[in-house]
Amino acid sequence: LEPLLEREVLGKSENRLSMAIKLAALGNVIDFGIPRPFDLEGEVKNILNAPFAYFDIAILERFLVPGKQVLYVADNAGEIVFDKFLIRELKNYGLKVVLAVRGGPILNDATVEDAFKTKVVDYVDELITTGKDFIGIDFDFVSKEFVEYWNRSFFVISKGQANFETLDGIDSKDIFFILKAKCRPVAKELRCNVNDLIFLYNKHLLEIKEDESCQ
Repeated sequence: LEPLLEREVLGKSENRLSMAIKLAALGNVIDFGIPRPFDLEGEVKNILNAPFAYFDIAILERFLVPGKQVLYVADNAGEIVFDKFLIRELKNYGLKVVLAVRGGPILNDATVEDAFKTKVVDYVDELITTGKDFIGIDFDFVSKEFVEYWNRSFFVISKGQANFETLDGIDSKDIFFILKAKCRPVAKELRCNVNDLIFLYNKHLLEIKEDESCQ
């Protein structure tokens, strides 16, 4: 599937960055945390035609500065295959990409072993872990190494619901969230509908919340 998507989808797209973001989002659509029947080919067609509740690519483009470092926080093991497309596009803009995976097995989240199995490690500058086998990012428990890379990175790309739920509200770092809103609490927090696709800059969401509080 990966060569097909590269050739027929990304390769024929008028905007490779936009399509790479959509393909990264497709990976998140696959994971519901439990086994279930899944029509991958059908989902590919659906997502390529689906509107996003937020698609902050114009903001992302301001951060694509050659030589700068981006921390890419992975979600589940299966979807990091789809993350390759976006990671390669970020590299094409001259960015240094650091991929962060879980520090140990938890549900189906991506680990170091998965990064090597899928060969996504071949496309990043550095591979690190969160230091713990916890879902999401809890700064009380992540490794010192993860914190150092977090602080040094120009911006962060966060994949999936768990990472969103634990990083939502942070205003000291520029974060872009890629996910599908799979439940009502997350959809409510995002001011969107359940099953909406999201590519959202964290400070955009903070502005929306601030506007609401002023009304």
